[in-house]
Amino acid sequence: MKYFKLFFVTLMVSILMMISAFAGQWQQDALGSRYLKDDGSNAIGWEWIDRNNDGIAERYYFNESGYCLINTVTPDGCIVDANGAWVVNDAVQTQALAAQQSITQNASASASTSKSEQSNLGTVWLSATGSKYHSRNNCGTMNPAKAREVSLDEAQSLGMTACKKCFK
Repeated sequence: MKYFKLFFVTLMVSILMMISAFAGQWQQDALGSRYLKDDGSNAIGWEWIDRNNDGIAERYYFNESGYCLINTVTPDGCIVDANGAWVVNDAVQTQALAAQQSITQNASASASTSKSEQSNLGTVWLSATGSKYHSRNNCGTMNPAKAREVSLDEAQSLGMTACKKCFK
């Protein structure tokens, strides 16, 4: 019985280690950076990717050859920074992984997220300081450049409560 438990635990750990091997990964070559998705294909168009594994995904644009655009304007008019992340008013646009649904938009799709789309995703905004979540990134004295977009569930799990101005 003791050996069976050891065998079972060893088997489970081995399986879990294999699963992480199938996660998407960044690849660098002389032409730039590409993202190899879980299915082995290159990312094309817009992708939400958690580049630094902090639980928050940033949005990146990949051209038709699969290379991430950096420090430029995408074909649909959005700005990407030196890392390739989508920025609005110098703030990197993020999405909590809990709310992330692996979506790819082609270059003709709009990259901006409307307020109705945000509410469909169940996202809210957190200020750099404070204990409230907000429906918009510029509520009251909140600094939009330092605001972070997360899922409503994540905000509530952090002990945040609704802003009385935003959620009447």
